[in-house]
Amino acid sequence: MVVALIATGGGDAKKPDAKPPATTAPVTSSPSTPLSASPEADLPESIGPTGAPESTGPVAPGPSQERKVTLSSPACLDNIDDYVDFDAERTVRQMQSPDLTDAEFAEFEMRYEGCGGGMITITSDRAAGILPKDSPANVQTCRDTANGGSLSQVTDWNEPNRLRELGIEPGAALCFVTDKQKVVLAKIVRIGDNNGLAPAIELSVTTWG
Repeated sequence: MVVALIATGGGDAKKPDAKPPATTAPVTSSPSTPLSASPEADLPESIGPTGAPESTGPVAPGPSQERKVTLSSPACLDNIDDYVDFDAERTVRQMQSPDLTDAEFAEFEMRYEGCGGGMITITSDRAAGILPKDSPANVQTCRDTANGGSLSQVTDWNEPNRLRELGIEPGAALCFVTDKQKVVLAKIVRIGDNNGLAPAIELSVTTWG
């Protein structure tokens, strides 16, 4: 800033020659680099609070809600069996076995024949296994169990001792990989009284995929 000094005096004192006013250059400030308010302000939106990039890819489907499925004791004289398709909205259908071709049977995961002591037959190309009681029940263990193929045909469901030898008891599960590549865990809730016939089998079914 330039301050003009004005001389003062009395009487006819000679005033100094007037000088043109000094030109004052405008004061400008050079632009400064703006500072971030905080380190987090410069983080891209895709970075979460832990610093790990948030996934933007598709999320793997979780398990379905559990559904109850009961395999009953079909009429033996009419050759009526329970056919189970875990991909279908109607999981169990009762049909006469002679009416199905091999190709039609391949649409199902298994058949429960109630004639005699009861027998479960697995479709020939289906992965199916027995997950023992108290084992971790998740999609990976069930898939591995199914691919192990420990469940192919189980007879004599009216003989509890025989079933226990196979590890089939309440708390255990039947695991499948369906023809649509879904993983199915059918937990055995109850094996009914046989009364000389094939018992009813109550299952709690969870599906992944």
